Amino acid sequence: MIQSNSRDGEPSTITPTTNTISSNNNNNNLSMEWLIRKEQELKQKEKELQEREAAAEKFEKELEKKNDQLLLQMKDQTKRKLDLDERELRILEIEEKLAKSTTIASRFKQNEMVKLNVGGTIFATTLNSLLSEKDTFFTAYFSDYFTPKAEEHDHAYFIDRPNANFELILDHFRGSNIRKKLEMLNERELLEFVDEVVYYQVTNYENTGGYYLKIGNGRLFSPTKRNSPYIGEQIRENSVVKVVLKENKISFIVNDKAYGKAFDVPSRDNLFPVLLIQDDDCEVELLP
Repeated sequence: MIQSNSRDGEPSTITPTTNTISSNNNNNNLSMEWLIRKEQELKQKEKELQEREAAAEKFEKELEKKNDQLLLQMKDQTKRKLDLDERELRILEIEEKLAKSTTIASRFKQNEMVKLNVGGTIFATTLNSLLSEKDTFFTAYFSDYFTPKAEEHDHAYFIDRPNANFELILDHFRGSNIRKKLEMLNERELLEFVDEVVYYQVTNYENTGGYYLKIGNGRLFSPTKRNSPYIGEQIRENSVVKVVLKENKISFIVNDKAYGKAFDVPSRDNLFPVLLIQDDDCEVELLP
């Protein structure tokens, strides 16, 4: 009950109606429901945000992991590429060196044919035949000492020498016995052949019917005394070396002084000398 003053000063009483109280209660209930609903919505939204945040963090971690893996792969690939580049560079350097230093002989197959243009005539043989003896013209020719190139038009290696007796030289390198062919040569042809034997530095004299002396540092060497000179003192200028063949033994007389046996020979056949000259300023003349 609520009291209020009347117009004539007497207090009056106001009694609330049932409708008024009911309206207030309804308003209060609506407010509570709204608050509860909002609270639930906020909680739901917070839950969703937490879930999204957790998912985002998980994705971020996975992305970072993948980025780290990609970086490692990139570093590994970069390192491998650098290694490959270095290896390729080393290989190129080695190949370049090999291209400069590799002998012609190493670029040929074992029994590959070699064409030689000797004085305008083409001869063909195998590289094995040309290299069948050590320390000859051809072992030096097909080595690092020379860089011969085959002619483009005939693919032959040109040698500016007479060709008349070169077939005999080739037959010798092929292992054939050329003694009978030599016996058919006249004196001039034989001397020309000797010149070619000297030029091509044929050292296996037995098959060619010859013997050899080696002149180096002004001293005379023979096949049986390769490590020490056959004659102790140096050969003076204008010295005369005489060859003596007796009882299958060869000895030498230098300036009328005999030095004893140099080596044996296999037969009494006519022989010719082969001189291996290592001194650039040394000249030798064959006398009859």
